[in-house]
Amino acid sequence: MKIERISNTYKRHPSWANMSADHPAERASWIWASAEGEQRWSVIRFRLDIVLNEDAAFPFHISADQRFQLYVNKELVALGPDRSDVNHWSIASYMAELPAGDYCFEVIAWWLPENLAPMAQMTHRPGFIFAGEGMWTGRLNTGEAPWLACDLSPAIDCQEQSVPGYHAVGPEFHFNMELIHDGHRAVPTEVVRRGLEPERFGTRAPGWRLHPTIMPEQNVELWFGGRVRAVRDAFLGTSISAAEAEGKTSLVQSWDSLLQNQNGLKLDSGSCHEVIIDFEQYLCGYPYLEVEGGSGASIRVDWAESLFEETDSSNVTLSTTKGHRGTVIDKCFVGLGDAWIICGQRNVLPALWWRSGRYLRIRIQAADEPIHVNRIGIRTTGYPFNNEASFDCDYKEFLESWPIQVAGIQQCAHEQWVDCPYYEQLSYVGDNICELAFYCLTRDDLITKRCLELFDWSRQDGGLVAERYPSAYRQDSFTYALLYPRLLREQAYWRDDADFISERIPGLRALMEECLYWRNSNGLIGKVPGWSFIDWVESWDEGCGPGVRDGDSSLVNLHLLFALKDYADIENGYGEEFFANRALSLLEEIGQNLKERYWCSEMSLMADDSAKESFSEHAQAWSILSGILTEKEQQSCLEAWLKQQDQLAPMSIYFSYYALDAFYKMRADDAFYERLSFWEELPRLGFTATPERPEPSRSDCHGWGAHPIYHAFSSIAGIRPVSAGFNRVHISPMPGALSFINIRMPHPKGMIHLEWKRTENREEYNIKLPTGVAGIWERNNQRQEFTDSLSGSCELSGAVTVS
Repeated sequence: MKIERISNTYKRHPSWANMSADHPAERASWIWASAEGEQRWSVIRFRLDIVLNEDAAFPFHISADQRFQLYVNKELVALGPDRSDVNHWSIASYMAELPAGDYCFEVIAWWLPENLAPMAQMTHRPGFIFAGEGMWTGRLNTGEAPWLACDLSPAIDCQEQSVPGYHAVGPEFHFNMELIHDGHRAVPTEVVRRGLEPERFGTRAPGWRLHPTIMPEQNVELWFGGRVRAVRDAFLGTSISAAEAEGKTSLVQSWDSLLQNQNGLKLDSGSCHEVIIDFEQYLCGYPYLEVEGGSGASIRVDWAESLFEETDSSNVTLSTTKGHRGTVIDKCFVGLGDAWIICGQRNVLPALWWRSGRYLRIRIQAADEPIHVNRIGIRTTGYPFNNEASFDCDYKEFLESWPIQVAGIQQCAHEQWVDCPYYEQLSYVGDNICELAFYCLTRDDLITKRCLELFDWSRQDGGLVAERYPSAYRQDSFTYALLYPRLLREQAYWRDDADFISERIPGLRALMEECLYWRNSNGLIGKVPGWSFIDWVESWDEGCGPGVRDGDSSLVNLHLLFALKDYADIENGYGEEFFANRALSLLEEIGQNLKERYWCSEMSLMADDSAKESFSEHAQAWSILSGILTEKEQQSCLEAWLKQQDQLAPMSIYFSYYALDAFYKMRADDAFYERLSFWEELPRLGFTATPERPEPSRSDCHGWGAHPIYHAFSSIAGIRPVSAGFNRVHISPMPGALSFINIRMPHPKGMIHLEWKRTENREEYNIKLPTGVAGIWERNNQRQEFTDSLSGSCELSGAVTVS
């Protein structure tokens, strides 16, 4: 049996959606199960049995609102749909190659109400659709084929999670396995929307507008491992003692053996077990527990990114520190998860949604008979990430943090980029900026393109993209909307996909016009709607710097300058010269107005507000990068920034992305490498992924914390595109005190190789580009244009040899 997701070739302009059945799935009906009485949530098991008298190969298409899990003959083959909105509801296509025989297609579909569903989950109403093509429509299509339904909702309880800080990943699920296996709740299916008929008068059918997903199937693998950190015979909310953490009893050894998938474990009737498991890495996935016997026993599995430095879990708050992430002694566990009541049959316990973290707490209360735990593991899930790059240099401390940074990116890659897998699982524009490190690691850009099209689809009313999307509750941010052009510009320059960028240009133009609408009579942006988040600074108002909420902010206007510059680059590359020239003209005009209002020439600093009472690192970095300062002013601004750094509002991990960019532009080696010192400390603090912010940090896995990977390639190695489509490459390393740099970086047409080394009085370099790609080498006041490859050396006294 072979079933794989396939690329969908069905394309149409969104304006035709729901007017005719252009996609094979649109000929099928959406169905659900009839339910008795009022239900707050709905979990339905759909089943279709088919008999193949001979080998067969056929495509099929599937989706559900909100989620589905597809099993064929009890084997998990697909998860979905990829998150989107109702107007672009994801439909995935698969090719099945099946030998002759009997097959059971089983789909677990679930729907949660607004107050329980994950924030990133949008919905129209409960529904399920499955469709074949050609001769297979009658045998497979919902509404036509004999799909059966079983209502599992009474067997599953949903309860709100309770962890410190904002979290929006959905409820904890409580499963009653006795009711799950009760086969007497078969219910009839009902059609909730019939297949589409051709519409000649421009009337759209309401509800889901199917849109073929561009995403690959999420990578799902069964993982076993980790080690036991503590075992208790009672459910306690107190901190772990040294004796509990360091005990090497036979029971601990048995649990360790179970984790390595070596031996099962029998737990006596009436016994109570609390086990803390350390994966020693950050994982995202579904808990995998295979149990047998033990009817009436309860099992609960909770996840945590770290344990908290507190004696009692009831005292843990958002400000509670976690200390070294690898220690458990004198710390307590607070987490989120799911629970099961066991029925006695041999089962792999069901799980409807994935969790994340480094630690697992398993609590088992046996009932009147022993329970056998045969296997414990994690069914890991995430975007199928293929790391093609390599980076090596003699910066040992930074390289030690490299796996942590890669994990920060990888564990935030799912159906779209998510800000953090543990707390929110939401895709924010600003977070996506820092995850551009992905361009440096792999040629695969589907996940970034997916986010770009989702943000494009999020535009409503005036044209601003949403701050996060998809999201059941819309959140608007003027500043994050102004970062969208940067996302699109980087895709245009780091990748070569003219059609994709061209499709986004109409929406980009609408966004820019909406942003320009909010200019005051002085030509600058005034008070704007939404949450104009800048950065997490303790002294600021929930991420909004001085003057931001009042409409008097250099930082908001600097966002506009960046957007105009990126917009002009996109129009020059793939749009129209008229719009590019207009953007550049506005850039000059607004830049001059901004400088007159906020630049403090006496201090050589850009103020945050027009009263020139507040100053931040953010304003200095963006002023240098924006180009509104003269070269002399840029240098004086940099010097003033570094001299008065302790007196300026500091940047967080997130905004340090722009500081590193400014330091690279100014060739401020010392400042650049000093800024990386935070990442040097991550291994020594026990992190296994990049955190959201310094201690106390809510999230221990935040993709934006991995942005130094981008700067390793684009600043330390100095490799950057200088034209749309990455057809020209500029290479200008900033090695600081390093003596060698060796990198291998993906390019749309192949790989870029750079070898650079420095001895006491000589530098040597060897560059290989993909065939036909033009390059510019710039180093030690020397500039050399070349194609394909370049080798050379430089006496530090000035003599240059090039081949």
